[in-house]
Parts: sequence; C-alpha cells; structure tokens
Amino acid sequence: QAKVVVTNYHMLFSCMNANSSVFNDASLIVFDEAHEAEDILREFNASQVSIGTVEYIEKKIKEIENKLGRKNEILGIENTEKLSNYAKEFFKGIEERYEKTIYLRAKIIDSQKDLPDSENLVFMLNDTIRRLKKVKLNVEQVLDIEGQNQNSDDAPKDDVGNDDFKSALVVTKTLITTIENMVEMIYRVDDILQDKNIVMWVEIEKGVVVLGKKSIDVSQTFKRYFLEKEEDGVEKTCILTSATISVDGNFEYLKNNLGFNLIDKDKVVEFMGKSPFDLTNQELWYLPKDAVPGNDENFEATMTNQIEKIIKATDGGVLCLFTSNRNLSLCKRELLKKNIGHKIYAQGDMGRNKLTELFKEDYHSTLLATKSFFTGIDIPGQSLRCIVIDKLPFTSPGDPVNQKLKMRPNYFARFMLPQMIITLKQAVGRGVRSVDDKCVICILDERLSTATYKNKVLSSFKYKKTATRSLDRVKSFIDNNK
Repeated sequence: QAKVVVTNYHMLFSCMNANSSVFNDASLIVFDEAHEAEDILREFNASQVSIGTVEYIEKKIKEIENKLGRKNEILGIENTEKLSNYAKEFFKGIEERYEKTIYLRAKIIDSQKDLPDSENLVFMLNDTIRRLKKVKLNVEQVLDIEGQNQNSDDAPKDDVGNDDFKSALVVTKTLITTIENMVEMIYRVDDILQDKNIVMWVEIEKGVVVLGKKSIDVSQTFKRYFLEKEEDGVEKTCILTSATISVDGNFEYLKNNLGFNLIDKDKVVEFMGKSPFDLTNQELWYLPKDAVPGNDENFEATMTNQIEKIIKATDGGVLCLFTSNRNLSLCKRELLKKNIGHKIYAQGDMGRNKLTELFKEDYHSTLLATKSFFTGIDIPGQSLRCIVIDKLPFTSPGDPVNQKLKMRPNYFARFMLPQMIITLKQAVGRGVRSVDDKCVICILDERLSTATYKNKVLSSFKYKKTATRSLDRVKSFIDNNK
C-alpha cells in the first residue's frame, strides 16, 4: 500500500528478472547513482559453476532427504562420490589446460573444444536431474492427495509435516534448475555462444576454478524492463541521476549502454545541473613534477615516495584510493617501514564504517583504500583535505566483458575511456562534500598531462581547475585553509 518504495538495484532487478509483480504498479522509478545500474544488471544475466556448485547440489540433496524424512536416498554414497570425483576431474582438467593463463587473467572460451571432456560428469548430472524429477512428482502427488483429504480420516499418515513437503518441493525445483544450468554451461557451449552478446570464460577465483558466462550488452534488457510499455499499455517514467554519468559533457555513454538510444528521442529529456560548490577555489589539482605514467613499469617504485611527501605536506588528512589491492598493500608496507609519524589506516584492517569513523576522528591520519571506497564515503570538513588516486582507474583488460569489447571497433574511445572517466569522477567526488570544504586532488599518473585523451578526461570535469605541480603550493593551500 506504500506510495513510495526505497530499494536497491539488486532487489529491483531480481524482481524484474523473476517476473515478480512487486514493482508493477510503479509509475515512476528514480535510479539514483545510475552509473552503477549497468554492471549490476549484467550480473543478473551471469552464471558461474565450479566444484562449489557440485558441493551445493550435494548439500541440497541432503536437505531434501531430511525434509522428506524417508530412507529412500536420492543419490546414495556411491553415486555421490562419482558425481564429486567427475566434477573434480573436469575442473582439474581446466586448470591443467590453462594454468599459464587463468592465474593471471580470465581465459575466454570460444567453443566446446576449449573445455575438457565432460561426458561422465554430464551423465551423472542428468541422472541426478532424473532422480530429482521423480522426487518432485512423488511429493506433488502426496501434497495433492493431502489437499483433497484434509478433513478425511483417509489422509496419508506420515511423520513428515505438510510444510516440510512443501519446502522440499521448492528446494527440489530450484535444484533441478541449477543442475540443468550447469549441464548447459559445461556441455552446450556452442549453443550458448550462438548468441554473440554472451561471453564465456574460465578463471581462478579465490583459488577455485570457475566457468562463467554473462551478457556483454544489457541495453536491450534495460529497455525491455523499464523503457517499453507494459502489457496494459502503461508506460513507466524513469529518472536516472548521478554526479558521474556524463562523459565529456554529454550522456551518450549511459544512453547507449542502457538502451535510451533505442527508443524515440522525443521521450528522452536530458538535464545537466551545475555543482553547488565553487570547485575552482575549493579544489587544488596536483600532479607531481616527477610523476610516472600509470602503465610504466617503474610506477610502483615511485608511488610510495610521492605519497609520503604528500602526507607530510598536508600533515595527514589524506585518503589514498588505489586501483589495485597490490598497490595498496605495497604502499601500506612501505609507509609502515618508514614510520612517518602519522597513523596509517588501511582497508582490510577492520570494517568500512569503523575505518571511516577513525579516519574522521584522527585529524592527522591517512586512510588507504581501493575501489569500494570510490563511492559512498562522505567525510566533510578538514579530516579529509587531500585525495590521492594512484593511477587513472581503467577497468582491468583481463575482465571477460572487456576482452570481448576489445574486439569491437574504436573500443578504447567507446568503452574503456568513458568507463575510466566515470570511475575517476566518483573518486574525485570524495573530496569536496560541502561549501566550506577545501581539498587537494592528487593523481599520481603522468598520463593526465601527456596522453592524447587528456583533454577528454579534464573536460569531463565541467569547471575551471586550479592546478599545480609544486608541492610547496600544496602545502600553502592546506596551511591557508586550516
């Protein structure tokens, strides 16, 4: 009965994906932080299977057996061992085939031949599906009989309650779908890849071999969910808003990726508001004189020394945002060795909220974090007076979707550069949070001044920037604003 519902993308997309009626009556949907919508929606079309999937299947079978309370096993010890052994053999085969690749980056799968033989595993999975369908049929029959004889003395007598049967039926149906999906992914690769919008890959994730698939382009999906008329002819109004959805002064990147360029142009209204802040005077952009390009092999060797100098110049109050866990760990280790006289907090030491709270309270501290801190961190005041970004935050080229996009014309300008600019804007946005804030924006990547695309990056920040390459200027900017 609510007039307004506040939810998140995961809940919204889950309901749409499941054809749920939860949001059917919504006439207006506001997509806040709209830059996040594409990646989250892509995950709802994604699937992964691993040895963990088989362990999940075995666990759920035990759950069904326990709920039914009967002695008739679904698989039995012998078949369970076979299923487990065949799965281990299959995923071990992937690891051995691609061990020189998948420990470094995802390996794209182009055909069924790219995977090891899976006949034995598929046979066991199909046999498990057959057994589960038999269980499903039996439970449905019992529930049907019970429904017809609820008030009859002839109703089936069993030590298992009606609720347990219903619960077992739900788990069984879900498990059948899970196993059918696994069979498709490991045995019908060529059929899946008939859809040119699907990418499949193998990789090592937390020490485990994973076979995955996902959509590359989600524009048609978003259009179908939100930009087309409902069956009853009703149209939803969608408002997409964020401080970081424009690139080079326009919304074309977002519109292309979410399907707005697939509908009537007259139905799309654009508005770009001005910042409430005087960023020309509230920010000082700083690029060190001895900055190294972020893709240079010597970048890591110079990074920590530059950060140490900045911390000393600002007397702390520095939020360092890293594009990789590796760079964060390196910087943390080196700064602790140097004993620079400032408290160093690092992501992973404790929870995000606790870290943020301690950083706010300690005026002279430094916080080291990665991409999860690029958004959602709000620290107004002088506790945060300098943002350091290690390098221009390009998405990993090893990402499966990026590997596929790389094959398309003008890949860098159409996809990789806009992604980076949006992420950079998110990170820079952590600096000035109120009309009274003053913040140094430091990017340690020399490409900001030398790359052919530098103007496109800088013009995406729609204000005149005050900039320097002098550390003394940074120090005086901080001192004058205490």
